[in-house]
Amino acid sequence: MGEANLPSLSAPAWVARNKAGIEALDKDAFEVAAEHFSACLAGRPDEVVYARNLAEAYARWAMSLQAGDAWDRTRWIVLLEQAVGLHPERLDLSDL
Repeated sequence: MGEANLPSLSAPAWVARNKAGIEALDKDAFEVAAEHFSACLAGRPDEVVYARNLAEAYARWAMSLQAGDAWDRTRWIVLLEQAVGLHPERLDLSDL
């Protein structure tokens, strides 16, 4: 994908979007965090940190479903599969 095909966000905008995702993750706003990290990864697929941040958001989101009242096994499995796909080196995910 060439630079001309990327959305029109500058590098500082990606950094700001990633920071917003981290802030959302810190507040357990997993869906919001995932939206931010997904946008960063879509725009900058070569930035490994965005994939790892998105994997972290999916992993925490999945764990919150497992531990909470809103148990949804299908969604839990999908989120974990996405997390592992984004960060296969993260061995703790395969134990869940």
